[in-house]
Amino acid sequence: MTKVIIFGIDGMSLDILEYASRCLGLANISKVINRGVATSVQTVSPPSSAPAWISLFTGENPMQHGVFDFFDTSLLRARLSPTKKK
Repeated sequence: MTKVIIFGIDGMSLDILEYASRCLGLANISKVINRGVATSVQTVSPPSSAPAWISLFTGENPMQHGVFDFFDTSLLRARLSPTKKK
């Protein structure tokens, strides 16, 4: 059985992580990078964490999975406004 661990640092490129691990002496991070498979990924549009992580795990873009941010934008996308209470 193959074991897979996805280790992601949101908002940090692999280049910066490699540089930081060398400069700060982060031996365990260096081991993970050197012994495993490390790569950079491209983000989605809109470039926000919520749709990016969901796209990474589902393989779908935000238009397909419907997540565009951390809050529900369905009213905005439908161009509707909430009803006002009198």
